[in-house]
Amino acid sequence: MVGKGILSFCLGRVIPSRCQGCRSPSVASLCDRCLEKVKVMEGTCARCGLPYPQNVPICGACVGKRFYLDSVVSLYLYRSPLKEVIHRWKYHRSHRSWVLVRDLFLSALEAKGEVLKALSAHGVVPVPLHWRRRWVREFNQSKMIGALAGDFLSLPVMEAVKRVRHTPPQRASSFRRRQENIRGAFVLTENVKGKSILVVDDVATTLATASEIGRVLMKGGALEVHLLVLARAVR
Repeated sequence: MVGKGILSFCLGRVIPSRCQGCRSPSVASLCDRCLEKVKVMEGTCARCGLPYPQNVPICGACVGKRFYLDSVVSLYLYRSPLKEVIHRWKYHRSHRSWVLVRDLFLSALEAKGEVLKALSAHGVVPVPLHWRRRWVREFNQSKMIGALAGDFLSLPVMEAVKRVRHTPPQRASSFRRRQENIRGAFVLTENVKGKSILVVDDVATTLATASEIGRVLMKGGALEVHLLVLARAVR
């Protein structure tokens, strides 16, 4: 039987490894040029998680908006090449892309460790998928990174929220429209009274989904609801 090492070497000669971002030949998952573009966010607005010249409790864009979230901790910007890596992981089930996402996520958790531990959360709640989308995708990406966050913070992963209504993709919708579409899509399934909850998601665009989950958790008596997101989109 051919050993895995020899088989990998032979396949590598026939099908050269490529950068997960730009697809240029690269032994590493990301070439140096793409890796330079994937940096943990430093200055952000604690209210919405969008980039800011420095850390601030609230930015001008958040004034007048109501999120059912006490804070948002964003790790990376949702842009190339990370955008393509996440897409391959979620929609093409690329194991190599998942390994890269995992490593980037863990690296960012180390960088944001003090901020996350200061939240004093009691549990991690991954954003749930409706069973129809879960059946098609075969996995819940938020649950995968949520497990990593739980291990890092020594917190239990809770399935405190269930998605009971399927909603179509809302990528081009505004925050208000998304709020309307997502209302009533989640129900509480565990006791969260008096607890501080850390919701985990892979990508956040308008925060409408996370905010609706926060509303359900707060209605159920959660003391605080925070969001940890792998990649924050800038509209």
